[in-house]
Amino acid sequence: YAGNLTTAAAGNPFKLYRWSNDDASTVPTLAYQGDPGDPTNPNSQFGYTLDARGSGVNTEILLGAGASNVVSILTTADGVNFTAHPISVAAATNGFTRLGIAFGDGNTFWAKTASQILYLVQYNLGAGTGTILKTYPLTQFPWMLTSLDFNSDRKLLAALANEVPKNVRIYDVADLDAGPQLADQELFSTANASIEWNGELDFGGNYLYALDQNNGLHAYLLQDAPAVLKIIGIAAANGAVTIQWQSEIGTTYRVMSVDDLSETWQNLDSPVVATGITTTFV
Repeated sequence: YAGNLTTAAAGNPFKLYRWSNDDASTVPTLAYQGDPGDPTNPNSQFGYTLDARGSGVNTEILLGAGASNVVSILTTADGVNFTAHPISVAAATNGFTRLGIAFGDGNTFWAKTASQILYLVQYNLGAGTGTILKTYPLTQFPWMLTSLDFNSDRKLLAALANEVPKNVRIYDVADLDAGPQLADQELFSTANASIEWNGELDFGGNYLYALDQNNGLHAYLLQDAPAVLKIIGIAAANGAVTIQWQSEIGTTYRVMSVDDLSETWQNLDSPVVATGITTTFV
């Protein structure tokens, strides 16, 4: 799928083209033409960002808007021709999907543009509304990150970093309460300027494909990293200290303490068997 950029969809319609396969001789067909924000938010900017998932009659196309808090989801009854469903996210800032949008699990999507926070939104296709489930600050998901893609199987969120040197970052988002945890960072071989910060990311098979404006196309093989113990939270309140760490389900952990590093560490309570991807001990 590919689409044009329109800054006023009422007069210059958005067009979505579909290739039935990737053979060089295949001619695209026009899958959609119109104003994706009509009738609730007509004449919006569309085509800055796009994400696709599914196949056949289960195909969905997610379109981000340039200067409003509206997105549009295109669905199909025959796998060829599409109908637009505008979604208004009233609590989001205008342009929040301008440079990054990606389907999440189920009826959710991730969104981010330059210098703004990361959003996780749940949408109701029938009602045409979106509810913000989570937001993550720039201290956790930095201001220069754009061009998102999400891998549901591994619970990974990828982003392009528009800085010198240009790079791709992959975050673990399995724990939505803890928020994105940086899992890996890979550099582009060049650092040419990207005025519009445009790019595209796509998880496919066991790879992440990354296209950065003026810096080419990279493919990264996804590999399972060895388990690393990482404490993600320590809080003291009312005479108790709560520790939270990333964990592997079924793994046994032991919390220990010492008053002075020259002394012997002592066990605190019994071993803890992890039942989730994070474990808490008080």
